[in-house]
Amino acid sequence: MANYRKILEHVKTFEGGYSADPVDNASRDSSPVAGLDKRYPTYPVHTYRGVTWRTWKEYARRKPFLATGKNFVEMTLAQWEDLLKTLYWDAVLGDKIQSQGIAENLFEAVWGGGLRRLVIDLQTFLIARGYKIEADGAFGPKTLAAVNSYASNQTAERTLIDYLAAKRLEYLQGLDDWWKYRAGWSRRVKEVRDRAISYIGETLNENPELPIAVIGLAIGTYLLVKNA
Repeated sequence: MANYRKILEHVKTFEGGYSADPVDNASRDSSPVAGLDKRYPTYPVHTYRGVTWRTWKEYARRKPFLATGKNFVEMTLAQWEDLLKTLYWDAVLGDKIQSQGIAENLFEAVWGGGLRRLVIDLQTFLIARGYKIEADGAFGPKTLAAVNSYASNQTAERTLIDYLAAKRLEYLQGLDDWWKYRAGWSRRVKEVRDRAISYIGETLNENPELPIAVIGLAIGTYLLVKNA
């Protein structure tokens, strides 16, 4: 079964500091603390360690404790790891998914936003292959069973990983702040996909029938990073 601790170190390579970027959609619900993001010193912090203020308030409600700007910007590493497990990994029943790579792709969609859309895409993919589930965007026991059944061999697992990566990128490209974050988001999707492939012991060039969207993802990421 998948293990969430395998993804933690990778997440740390993307997230770490404070963000008060007013262009980010997360700025619509910011903490009361300003001055910690040197790029935008007059704006309040809305994200710390990849966790938004809105998410921190939900985590506080679950635990429970009172969410304040102070405990948000002083979030400990232990709290951060528990939050990722509680709100992100458990949201996709990660401990019960057999494929580490598929679990990590779904986890990234919770962490980065757009999980419901990706789950609908996943369910649509499985329905087209004969599984009797609904495309309702809820990752429950029936969807879990279908995923584990379908991805029970390496060929099918690889196909589903490629599909999820392509759909994830498609969702991000439709966001209104894609223009600013496209290089980082594209790189993130590609790296999560590459990690997933590595778990099943294949090199990235061993599948001659990669979806066109995924081939474009690899090329597009290179160009975006190069020209950013």
